[in-house]
Amino acid sequence: MNQIVRLAPTLVHGVSAGLYINFRNAKEIRLCSSDGPFFENLGTERKYDESVAAQVARTKQRAIVQLTFPGGKEELAVGIPLKHLGEVEYVLIVVYAKGTPEFLDADLEALQFFADRASLILGTAESLKPERRRRAFAPLLYKLGDYIQSTRDLDKITHAVLTSITAGYGLGFNRAALFLFDADRRKLVGQMGIGHLDGKEARLDWEFQSIHRTDDFERYLQRLSRDGLPQITPVGQATHGLTLPLPFDKADLFARAIDTGQPQLISTSPNPYVVSHAFFLAVIPAPDFVLVPLKARDQVLGVIFADKKFLNESISHEEVDLLMSVANTAATAIENLQLLRKTEEVGKRLRSLYEASSDLVSIHAPRELLRGITERLKDVSHAAWVRWTLVDDTNRVYNHDVVGIDQEFRMGTLRPDGIATEVMRSGKAVAIENTQRFPQKNRLNSLVFEKKIGAVLCLPISLFEKRIGLMWLNYQEPRLFSQAEIESLQFYVNQAAVALRRAWRHDNLERMRHAIEALAAVSDSQNEILQKIVETAKHTFDADSAIIWTYDTYRKKFILPNPHAKEISDVSLVKIQELGPQWYQGASRILQLGWIGIEDVNAPEHREFWPEEVHQWIEQVGERSFQGIALAIREEKLGVLFLNYNQPRKFSKEDEEFARAFGNHAVLALKKVMLLEQVHDTNRMLEIIAGGMKYGKHDETLSAIAHGALRVTGSDLVTLYTYDEETDTVHYPPPPPPPLQP
Repeated sequence: MNQIVRLAPTLVHGVSAGLYINFRNAKEIRLCSSDGPFFENLGTERKYDESVAAQVARTKQRAIVQLTFPGGKEELAVGIPLKHLGEVEYVLIVVYAKGTPEFLDADLEALQFFADRASLILGTAESLKPERRRRAFAPLLYKLGDYIQSTRDLDKITHAVLTSITAGYGLGFNRAALFLFDADRRKLVGQMGIGHLDGKEARLDWEFQSIHRTDDFERYLQRLSRDGLPQITPVGQATHGLTLPLPFDKADLFARAIDTGQPQLISTSPNPYVVSHAFFLAVIPAPDFVLVPLKARDQVLGVIFADKKFLNESISHEEVDLLMSVANTAATAIENLQLLRKTEEVGKRLRSLYEASSDLVSIHAPRELLRGITERLKDVSHAAWVRWTLVDDTNRVYNHDVVGIDQEFRMGTLRPDGIATEVMRSGKAVAIENTQRFPQKNRLNSLVFEKKIGAVLCLPISLFEKRIGLMWLNYQEPRLFSQAEIESLQFYVNQAAVALRRAWRHDNLERMRHAIEALAAVSDSQNEILQKIVETAKHTFDADSAIIWTYDTYRKKFILPNPHAKEISDVSLVKIQELGPQWYQGASRILQLGWIGIEDVNAPEHREFWPEEVHQWIEQVGERSFQGIALAIREEKLGVLFLNYNQPRKFSKEDEEFARAFGNHAVLALKKVMLLEQVHDTNRMLEIIAGGMKYGKHDETLSAIAHGALRVTGSDLVTLYTYDEETDTVHYPPPPPPPLQP
C-alpha cells in the first residue's frame, strides 16, 4: 500500500497521495496509507460524506475536484476507484500542487492504468487469505445468480458463468469451457468456451481489457443483456459442438467427475490421467487443470473445464471450492431452464395432442381411426415407428397395425413374462430408455434388437379401467422419458380409446342399419331371405363363415338337409348334413338360451358343447370360436344362426346385445317373407278353387283345396272328406297330395 501511494504522484506530477479502504456495508472509508501533506491521520474513519474519497467510493467512478484544505489552501485532486470483483475496495487520491496545469487525458489514463494494476496486486495479496477471498467473491456470485435466474437464454447463462471464472475480477482462470449432456445422455457436447490457445494472444487480450476498463461485472452483464454475446474466442471455437461420446474409459477424468459428482484436480507432473483424445487436441490443457461437475438434485448435467495455462500457477483447493460454488449456481439455473423448456415442450405436445384428439371425433371407421391415432402419435412423439395391438381377455392379440416400418407382425398370445403382459396386468406404462442397457432383454420382442431400437415406451389402451390393448412407441436412439411426457402421451391414448369405442358403436349401428335395409329388401322366398341373412351376418360380424339351421316349431326339430351357408365349401356342407342330427345338441341349447359365444372351441370347458365327432370336424376345418344366435320370436323358433371365426375371439356383453338385436331383425324379415308366402299360397289356392267351381271340375277343385291347405298350414298330410247334405253321408276322399319333405 505504501508503495502505491509513493509511486502514484510521480506518474502525473502530483505532490501527494492517499489510499482509503472502502467498507461498503458500513458505508465508511478509512485512510490506510498516505504520502505527503493534505491528508488526515492514518486510521481516520468517516461515513460517506461530500469528500472526494467518499464520492468515488459511493459512485464507483473517478472524480476530479478542487479541494480546500485547512488554512485556506486550494488544490486540485483526482480520485480513482481500485476495484476487485467489480466492487470498489480502495480509493486512491492524488493531489496536484497549486498552479499545476489541469490533468491531461493522458495523465488520467496513465493513472487509471496504474490503479488497475494496483487493484490486481491488492486483490492477489488479499486472495492469499482464503476466507477473505470467499467473502470478496460472494457479491459477484450473487450477481451471477440473479442474472442467470432471470434469463432464459442458455448461451448468455453459459457466457456469464465462464466470464465469472476467467475474468480478472472473477476467479482469474485463463481458460474455461462448459460441456452438457445431450438429450439422450449418451455424450457430452461442448456448449461454449472462453480463452486463448496462444499465450501471446492471451496477453494482448488482457492489455486490451485493461485499457478499455472491462473490469466491472455489473457493466459486463449490462452489455451482455443489451448487445448479446461478445466475439467468440479461440477456445470457444475449439470446444463449441465438440462431442465426447460415452462411455468414457474408467480412468478418464470426465468419467470420474460424472460418476463421483466431485471435482477432479490435476496438479502433478507428469499427469497419470486420461482424457478424450478429441478434447486434448482441441484445448491442449495445462499440466494443472480442473474438471468440475455441474450437479443439480443429485444428477450431473455436465462438466466445466478450467486451467491457468499462461500464468504457470497451480490451482489451489480454495479456488476449486469457489469454482464449485459457480458450478452449483450454474447447474441450478441450467436445470431450471431445461425443466422450463421441457414444460413448454410438454405444453406444446399437449396442445398438439388435444388438436389431434379433436380431429379423431370426425373419424367413424374403427380401422381408419386406429390408423389415424398411430400416425398422429408418431408425429407428436417423434418416434421412429408406432404399433398398436388390441388384446382380448385371454391375452391374445386379435387386431393390430403399425406406422413407420414395413414389417409383418405375427398375432398370437402375449408371453407371460413379457413387457406387454406386465402393462396389460398393471395398467401402467413401461419406459425403457436404453434397450442395450436393459437388464431383462428376454422380456422384449426380438425385433427390438433386430431393428436396433434404442428406446421403447409401451402404453396401455384402456376403456373404463379395462385394458383392451397396447400402444408401442419405438425410438432409434436411447432417450429419456419425463413423467410429464409419459402422462401427456397416455392422456392422448386414453382419449383415443374413447374415440375408438365411439367409432365401434357408430360402426356397429351403421352395419346394423345396412343389414336391416338389406333384409328388408328381400321379399321373394324363404330360401332367398335365409341366404341373405347368412351373407349379411357374415359381413356385419366380420365372421369367417356363417350358416343357418332352420327349425320347425310345430314338429320341434331342425329341418334337413339344406342349411343355408356363406363361405362354407360344398364338401363341408355335405359333411355338415351327414353330421346333422349331432349338431342338434348345441343348436338346441342356443335356441334355449337365445345366444351363446364360445371363445375357444378347444378350451376344456367348451369341448362338451358338441359331440366328439362334430368337434373333430370343427378342428379339421380350422374353426376356433363362434357365436350362435337364436332366430326366434316369442315362443316361435325359426332357426339358429352360427357365426364362425378361425381365431379364438373374446365376446363382450356388447357383442351379445348386438347379436341379439341382429337376430330380432332377421326373424322379423324372415316372418315377413313367410307371411307373404302364405298369403301368396292362399290367394293361389282360392284362384284354383274359383276356377274349378266355375268350370264344374269337382275333383280338381277338391284337389286344389287339399294342396292349398297343405302348403298354407305347413302340415305333413291333409285329408279332405266330402259331405252330401241330401243323403247325410261322408264320402271317402280323393288321393291326398304327397306330404311335404321334412
